[in-house]
Amino acid sequence: GMKKGYYRHPTVHGRRVIFVSEDDLWTVDAQGGPAVRLTSHASVIESPLLSPDGTRVAFIAREEGAPEVHLMDAEGGPAERLTFQGANIRIAAWSADGEWIYFATEAQQPLRGHAVLHRVRSEPGRHDVEPVPLGRASAIGFGPHGGIVLGRNVGDPARWKRYKGGTTGQLWLAPGADQPFARLHPALPGNLAAPMWIPTAAAAGRIYFLSDHEGIGNLYSSWPTGEDLTRHTNHTEFYARFATWGVTQDGGAQIVYHAGADLYRFDLATGAAQAIPVAYASPGVQRSRIRACDRLSGTGVVASQGPFRQPRGAGQMLRHGQSRRRGAATGTEARRALPVGDVAA
Repeated sequence: GMKKGYYRHPTVHGRRVIFVSEDDLWTVDAQGGPAVRLTSHASVIESPLLSPDGTRVAFIAREEGAPEVHLMDAEGGPAERLTFQGANIRIAAWSADGEWIYFATEAQQPLRGHAVLHRVRSEPGRHDVEPVPLGRASAIGFGPHGGIVLGRNVGDPARWKRYKGGTTGQLWLAPGADQPFARLHPALPGNLAAPMWIPTAAAAGRIYFLSDHEGIGNLYSSWPTGEDLTRHTNHTEFYARFATWGVTQDGGAQIVYHAGADLYRFDLATGAAQAIPVAYASPGVQRSRIRACDRLSGTGVVASQGPFRQPRGAGQMLRHGQSRRRGAATGTEARRALPVGDVAA
């Protein structure tokens, strides 16, 4: 039978869905069908997002070590690196005209996990990067009349299910340009994520987002005022994750996300969420790669007296001049070992 993959980070425009599997970008019809690989990168790829006109896709790749924004034609081809942040980073949004790509970055922040928004120009050869002066935020959506919805502390609630501590995901909304922000759904006892301000028949549109306040992460929406909170999906086992939206062929709106290992598409016109059947034929090239750390793990380093060293990616800490593995006797592992200078044997 046809091999099944693990599909994540979908983005959609019209009939085209682009998603991540085996650390590469793939594309499939929004109604399902054969999946076609778009990239063959050696690094991890995350958070692809199609441009408003559907012709380009921005994504995060680690081709040169650090995660950075890259840009590629939606049909495939060479990718161009746009940023040089050297820190954790994630695609947040496109501007409506397709000129700017918004991203959340931890560069120059005092603590890990503290993200702020920047934007980079998508025009070839003009990779101007600008800060977005909106304070801490890792997600952004744009509404009518200059309205903005921000996500603070938002990420992937499935990684910390039913968390209700002090850094739960929050949504903040400004209804128009130069208007103050107010927290949206402050009393909702859940971890919110993926805010999307989507045009509807109502002039103000609706705010769609993910929340696990009823136990499992599902898709919800409300008016920008917070009224008319509505649940749209009914997942009971796996969280809905990494939701993004795009236009349909007839100019409507649709949302794609993944739950478990499958892709789903929610049609705002019908109010129904359906799994996207993916015919997946992959050679599994990642499984055949040999990692250096697999060869180095547990290998004694014979050298002069010196500090402890740890092979990159290995779980055992070694000391120069000794072949005994530190921690081997207890079965423990050493991570992020730091040089400490010469020590007595």
